[in-house]
Amino acid sequence: LNDKKNQLISVSDQNSEFYVERNADKEKYRKILLFLGEFDKDALFEKQERVHELLNQLVILENSLSVEEDELKRNQNKLQLLQGIPCGTDAYVSKATIPLNEKEAENLSGQIDDLNDDIEEINPDEVEDHIGKYNEIVNKKNALSNKITNYDLKIEKNASIIKNLMSEIEVSEEKVSEYELNKEIIENLGNLSQKLRSLKIK
Repeated sequence: LNDKKNQLISVSDQNSEFYVERNADKEKYRKILLFLGEFDKDALFEKQERVHELLNQLVILENSLSVEEDELKRNQNKLQLLQGIPCGTDAYVSKATIPLNEKEAENLSGQIDDLNDDIEEINPDEVEDHIGKYNEIVNKKNALSNKITNYDLKIEKNASIIKNLMSEIEVSEEKVSEYELNKEIIENLGNLSQKLRSLKIK
């Protein structure tokens, strides 16, 4: 009986600890849900998407600039080689093309500078940092949800154990009580039997 009572106390204490821990985790979970509900994740992911678009455009423009600069160098080299040769049609074509190459290279450089300014304004490092933190918070929310569910299962299991222990204790206490009531009768019967034996002997 005492063993059952000690088990009941231990399981009840454990359940009380589970309730306290679960409620603390529920409060953290509630605060995270509140934060996530107010947080504008769409704007954050739109910024990330915009950065990717701008970076793709930047790669295209840098490739175009590289091609244009190569063309400019080729035309400048051709002009230099053919400059002293009379009737050099290629020289005239190269000479006429160089200003177009320079203008296009300058135009592309300006577009690249503008794109870099746009990217810098968005601040990709900060955006990625915020997305990382957002994902950490979502992971923490999911982990807390799992912990709360586990606490609920443990509390439910312990409640069932407590109920069984209480039933067993009640049955044991009834037996002890019944024994205590009958103890006197059993002892009196024992004394009576002895007296009867002693009377028979005489």
